[in-house]
Parts: sequence; structure tokens; C-alpha cells
Amino acid sequence: MTQKKSASSAALAGIMQRSTLFGGFHIQSLRDLLREFRQVTYGPSDMVFEEGGESESMLVLLAGTLGVFRGNRQIAVITPVDIVGEMGLISGSPRSAAVQVIGDENAIVLEMTAKALKRIHRDDSDTAATLFWNIAAVLSQRLDVANKAVAELLEAAQAPAVEDDGKHGPHSC
Repeated sequence: MTQKKSASSAALAGIMQRSTLFGGFHIQSLRDLLREFRQVTYGPSDMVFEEGGESESMLVLLAGTLGVFRGNRQIAVITPVDIVGEMGLISGSPRSAAVQVIGDENAIVLEMTAKALKRIHRDDSDTAATLFWNIAAVLSQRLDVANKAVAELLEAAQAPAVEDDGKHGPHSC
């Protein structure tokens, strides 16, 4: 893992335009907020977060691909401009899943620590409110996707079995 202090402003401008996390900020507030992030590079197959580990930061993926794992099962893929780690950062709970670089490329992220988030909350209530609102929007989108997946699984589990009489197959009309 390689750490850098800040990302280039051109790269950040593109990320900011596409990321829910950075929406709704006045330009000066956004500049101040970005100072609270540091750029970190992870190599191929590097473990970013361990399941059950301490939740001390959240990440915005700038480049590369991250896999989210529960046990040995991959449950999600994080692509550029997505955030990861926000649940634990807000709740203080241990990591609910592991996050690892997948693919052959490095993953470049912006990292915000819990300490930085607390500093923003203490020093700039407007920026904190917008940031928390944006994190809530991301969590709401993820909850909606999860609810739909659960509904589909329940529906599939309750679907009546189709009897096969051997003449026409199970899906014949």
C-alpha cells in the first residue's frame, strides 16, 4: 500500500461530478472537505478491509476494482466513484465484510478517517450535514437494492412447484 497526501484536482473534479458523496457542496466547502481525504494506492490482491476488523475509515474508489466478501463469497463489486466503509465509519461497528482489490490493476482510493469525520462534524456543521445526507443517500440506495433482492428470493422460495407429467415438460403451454 502506497500513501499520498492528495489527489490531482483534475482527477478529483471528474470523481466529484459522478459521486453521490460529493453532491450538493458549495465549491469552498468541497475544497475544504477534500483536504480531509488522503490518496492511497493498493496493489493487486491487497486486502483493504478485514471482515470483523475495526472501522476507522471510508473510501472513495478512484481507479481499479474492489470486491466485497462475506466469508469466502463475493457479495459486491466496487467500481470507480463508489464508496465503501461508510457503514462502519458511521456506526463504529466492526467491518461487516472484507474488501480486497480484484483484477490485475492497482486500486486508488481517497480515504477519510473517523478522526477527520469527527473534525468536520465539530468544525463545520454545514459540510457535515451535507456529507451525512449524502452518505444516507448511498445507504438508502443500497438498502433498496437489498430489499429488492430479498423480495425476489422470498418470491422464488414461495413459487409453486410445476408438475412435470413427462409429456410436455414443466414449461409447456
